[in-house]
This record gives sequence, C-alpha cells and structure tokens, in this order.
Amino acid sequence: MIELGNTSNPTADYCLVYNYHYSAVGTPTSCSMPSRATSDDDGDVNGYYYEDNVNSSLSHSTLYAYLGQSVENAGSS
Repeated sequence: MIELGNTSNPTADYCLVYNYHYSAVGTPTSCSMPSRATSDDDGDVNGYYYEDNVNSSLSHSTLYAYLGQSVENAGSS
C-alpha cells in the first residue's frame, strides 16, 4: 500500500493498494490494508485499487485474470 498525504490524513492526495498474492480476497476497494487469505499465495499481482483525491477522474481499480497461457486485463472506473 502506498499513501500520499499529510500527518493528519495519510491518503489526502492518493493511495494505491495492491493485492499481491491472494485471488480469493479479490481486488481492494478502499485505501485500507486488504485482508489476507490463508492460502492461494502464488506471488502474482491479482489486482489493485487507485484512489486520487486531487483528480478524482483518475481513480480506478483493476483485476487481472490469468487464463492458462492467455492474459486478460479487466479494468473498471
């Protein structure tokens, strides 16, 4: 998790939250630390959440789906 803000509000400007390991947990949906699953730790990035409080139109989340040898990127705003 990366936050840019100030001492009273760590996410005042933006936050970036990755789900590095656990596909069962899903893509983060807020600027809080995502929960950790107890299994399915394959070391891949499964998705991320970006919240921009300066330019809100840039906020988005992305989920990566790995299907055999093909890779698809499903993003949402």
